[in-house]
Amino acid sequence: MKPLARYLIVLAPLMLAACAGTPEENEPAELTDFVIERDVEKLWSAGIGKGQGKGLYQLRPAIEGDTIYAVSADGKLQARDSATGKKRWKRDLELAVSGGVGIDSERLYLGTAEGKVVAYDLKGEQLWETQLNGEVLAPPVSDEEIVVAQTYDGQVVGLDALTGEKLWAFAASVPRLTLRGTSTPLLDGQTVYAGLANGRVVALDRKTGELRWEQRVAVPKGSTEIERLSDVDGSLLLHSGVLYAVGYQGKLVAIDVRSGRPLWERDLSSYSGAVEGYGNIYVADAQGSIHAFEQNGQGVVWTQTILARRKLTEPAILSGSLVVGDFEGYLHFVSQIDGHLVSRVRVDSSGVRAPMSVADDKLYVFSNDGKLVAYTFERDKPGFFKRLFGADE
Repeated sequence: MKPLARYLIVLAPLMLAACAGTPEENEPAELTDFVIERDVEKLWSAGIGKGQGKGLYQLRPAIEGDTIYAVSADGKLQARDSATGKKRWKRDLELAVSGGVGIDSERLYLGTAEGKVVAYDLKGEQLWETQLNGEVLAPPVSDEEIVVAQTYDGQVVGLDALTGEKLWAFAASVPRLTLRGTSTPLLDGQTVYAGLANGRVVALDRKTGELRWEQRVAVPKGSTEIERLSDVDGSLLLHSGVLYAVGYQGKLVAIDVRSGRPLWERDLSSYSGAVEGYGNIYVADAQGSIHAFEQNGQGVVWTQTILARRKLTEPAILSGSLVVGDFEGYLHFVSQIDGHLVSRVRVDSSGVRAPMSVADDKLYVFSNDGKLVAYTFERDKPGFFKRLFGADE
């Protein structure tokens, strides 16, 4: 890809925003004061390489058992105790890492800017590497038998988890202009689900890669290539036999996984994925509003607009609160019930763009500059659960 084309892809969301209104209308919303209802405790922090690097990567930590694994764009791989942050081992891989960390109970998987998928054991020793056709921008996923990776050139590839042998490949058309990223494939039983840069979601046979069904989530519109961007870049959510997918300049769609037919849809533009909780589907849209939709599609529970244009991350859920990070490194905690702010902390000034990980009531955040931090809530203040649920504690 020519440097200019890559530059246009990286800046596409900014260019779209710049065309939308006056400079004042496009400024990030200023942070406002509010009453802190839940105190956030920082458990530990550590530095890992150069963090997300300059390629707009979104390298997400992975947790297996009591260990958290994180890798930086410049190939610094570390394993730490997830409770204390104590370093267990580290490796300098001398790789340009662009997608990771993928994990199963036996191996770690990384994707590289040179289009490789590389497997390591849980001690950091390399097991195999396989060359693919394009940059791998999302974590490879595995069920211990098969590894599925998605490349920037529109391929979804199945590999043998033990040897790295290529088993199958599914190729999709890619528009000339796309967002900088790919969705992370999702493995469930005998099916692989993937969101594509052409605005579609596909279901593939796990063993053969054959197409079972496809559903359009975003339809290209407009007269320019920028206006016609229609990627599905965010994580896919599978819950109770329904697949939730959201597209940039598209829709939030609930899809029946058996038939591939949409159950309901809402107009929405997002470059991140959805999460589920309290019977709601939560999505942060491309303009920085957070929405809670009823799972059955009957309506919108609430919408929070106070974080407009702050380039929010994919939401995470920690102990009854929804969490999003922003471009200035703040974490915003909002009520799952009605969307009001309950707490805020700052990781660092470099910003947060990678999805966060949650395990055992702990939130793990990997900032753009490489700060890995673990948070939890301190004991909730008196009356919190009464305010939250309208009931006695």
